[in-house]
Amino acid sequence: MNQQYLDTPVGRARLDWFPAHPHRATVVLGHGTATGVEAADLQALAATLPAHGFTVVLVTQPYRVDANPRVSDPSSLDKAWAAVWAHLAAAAPPGPIITGGRSAGSQVACRTAAQLGAAAVLVLAYPLRSPGSSAELTSVSLPALVVQGTADPFGTPADMPPLPQNMALVEIPGANHMFAAASAERSRSNLIAITQAVADWLETVLSTTGLPQDRGMVDRRRPDLRPGRQRAADGHQQPGTGPETGHDQHSVHGVQYTSWAFTKRALDSGLVPSMGSIGDCYDNAMIESFWGRMQTELLNRQRRRTRLELANAIFEYLEIFQNRQRRHSALGMLTPIEYELRGPNLKAVALKPSMPTPRITGHITGVAGLFAE
Repeated sequence: MNQQYLDTPVGRARLDWFPAHPHRATVVLGHGTATGVEAADLQALAATLPAHGFTVVLVTQPYRVDANPRVSDPSSLDKAWAAVWAHLAAAAPPGPIITGGRSAGSQVACRTAAQLGAAAVLVLAYPLRSPGSSAELTSVSLPALVVQGTADPFGTPADMPPLPQNMALVEIPGANHMFAAASAERSRSNLIAITQAVADWLETVLSTTGLPQDRGMVDRRRPDLRPGRQRAADGHQQPGTGPETGHDQHSVHGVQYTSWAFTKRALDSGLVPSMGSIGDCYDNAMIESFWGRMQTELLNRQRRRTRLELANAIFEYLEIFQNRQRRHSALGMLTPIEYELRGPNLKAVALKPSMPTPRITGHITGVAGLFAE
C-alpha cells in the first residue's frame, strides 16, 4: 500500500493506493460515517481486487484526517471527492475509473458519479432509511452494483425501491450495516461473497467498455509483473522508513529478483534489495517457518474452488488472525498491530533465555502478490 495526502477545498484527504500489476481499471472507494477505510468490506476489496487487475484507492475524507466535523456535511464531502477525482484523473494509470463507497461514501458516489465522469458506481450498505433516499439511489444512470445486508438497520434489500435496469442488487444474508453476522464464520463468508460479487460485476463493467477481461495467472518470471509480490514487503511501509531505517527486500536468486526492473522497483519503494546465500538453511528461516505454519493451519485444511476464494482466505489469515489476534513473544506478547500503534519510540523487547525464538514477528500484507510466485 502507498499512502498519499492531498489538499482539497475543505482540508486534507488521505489516499491509500493498492496498485494492480498488470493494471486494467481503478476503483475509488469512500468510507462511512461511523468507520473509516478500516471497515472490513473496504479492506477485503483492497486486498483481493488488485489480483484481478483493479487498482484500489481508499479515500479518507478531510473531516476524519483533520478531525474537523464542520466539513462532514454532504456539500463538503462532495467538494473533497471532486478534488480527489481530479487528481486521480491525472495520476491514476490509464483505464476507466469506478467510483463507490460504503454508507455515506456510497451517497457521495451516487451524487457525483455522472458529473465526474465515472465508468460505474459501486454502492455498499446504502443508508436507504436515513440519511439516504430512494431518489438519490435511483438517480444513478451509470452501471451500478448495490450490495446490501438483509439485516441492515439502515435499509434492507426488501426496502429497496424498484431499481432501473442499469443497477444490480446483491443481497448478503444475515448481514448488518457493517456486513457482520451473528458468528465470526458467517461474517467471514459475507466478505467472501462481497468480494466475489464485486469482482464478477467489475468484469462485466470492463466487458462493456471494450477492455480485456480477467487475464488469469501472470507469467511467473516476468520482472515487470513482479511488483505485486513486492507489496508483501512494502505494503505497510510507514513514512520516513526505507534504506536509512533498515527496510529490506530479501529474496532468493530467481531470475525475476535479479532483474534490473525488479531492483529498480525495490529502490523506488524505499527498500534495500538483498539476496540469500546459496546452501544456507538459516538464511530465510523466519519467513519459511511462517509459510510452513500457514500451510498447516490454513492451506492444508480446505481446498478452495477459485483464486478469489483463496485470496480471501489468506487475507483473513494474515490481516485478521496473524496481525490482529496472534501474540508474538518478540513483541512483548503484543500483536503486530498493537506493537505498531505504540509508535516508533517503543523499545525492542529483550528475549529471556526461556522464551522461544519467534518464527515471525512482522506485519504481513500483500495477498495479491501471493499468486504471482
